[in-house]
Amino acid sequence: MPITRLPRPTLGDRAFFERSKIDPSIRPRITVERAVFRKTITLLIDAGYELRVHEGGDWACERTTNHKVLMEAIMSTDEDRLYVYRPDDVVPFGWVFFVYGNSGWDVLNDHTTNLSEVLEPVDAYVDELSGVMS
Repeated sequence: MPITRLPRPTLGDRAFFERSKIDPSIRPRITVERAVFRKTITLLIDAGYELRVHEGGDWACERTTNHKVLMEAIMSTDEDRLYVYRPDDVVPFGWVFFVYGNSGWDVLNDHTTNLSEVLEPVDAYVDELSGVMS
């Protein structure tokens, strides 16, 4: 079923808006960015990976499969890199790069090619969102 409207903010999104004092005029874009991130982490966790957010200078969280921890770790800077780990590995298996502040649907900027298959549904979701936001 094609997307016909933008995602609604979740309770977590609303808490983020209030805590971060997000201007109401940019909340729709940020809601979309958070929805894309949420879909990405859901697919990766469902595929058996552990995730960790790096905000450019520091780690924003430890390796986890906890959605709430991951959602609270993002958006403190203009970009985040989500590192993807196999449960028993010390080194990352791959990464996903998010850049905030553009159109919203284009927040997923890049990722390692070994994650392409798992992330195909995100690509389809982003394509649909871009049509709704145009």
